Amino acid sequence: MVDSIKNVPVYKTFEDVINLLINSYYVHGYFEYGPYYSVYSYNGLDGHKFRVGGRTSNKFSTKTMLYGHLAYGTLNNEFKYALGYQHIYNKNPRRSSGVQYEYETQQLAQSELSNVENNAITSFLRRNPNNKLNPVREFKAYYEHEWYQGFSNTVTVKHKIIYPSDSIAFNKNNIPSLSNITASEISLYTRFAKDEKFLMGEFERVSLGTKSPILN
Repeated sequence: MVDSIKNVPVYKTFEDVINLLINSYYVHGYFEYGPYYSVYSYNGLDGHKFRVGGRTSNKFSTKTMLYGHLAYGTLNNEFKYALGYQHIYNKNPRRSSGVQYEYETQQLAQSELSNVENNAITSFLRRNPNNKLNPVREFKAYYEHEWYQGFSNTVTVKHKIIYPSDSIAFNKNNIPSLSNITASEISLYTRFAKDEKFLMGEFERVSLGTKSPILN
């Protein structure tokens, strides 16, 4: 009876809409289109920015995910893009690795988790112009090794080429402007959270917290 209901077109449409609202992606076969909140955005460097992107679905693989996007800004008439790969070796304890290359607009010194430049909602709600931005080419690779649930290490390697913009030029006094700034880094991130619980999907997981202190 349950399987019969799931095959009804109305149920399938409802299921797709709920999944889109919760996960920000529309799943179709081997591919997931999204995230929907990044389809349109606006900032002082790109202007009106239109973006298409997505990632492979669990139907494609529950171990390997490919993802990427292509965007176009009407103010600078530039294309921005990204392409990445993630592989899960083990879900619990978690062992994973990934590689990503992108040419995108970034606000320097901003957390990677705060992706406000490519968000339609923040574009509409923002009161002050967001023009303190730079074009950045970035290569990133990481390996995450969870020794046991609650204790993990992540090694990350990054190489960035940061280009000047009209609002942030690389010059000082009478010194000619630099064409770019190149930076490379390697980091080791350690996390310890005793008795931490997770809500886990195939590739992503969300912490449900712990009563113990969390050390990062």
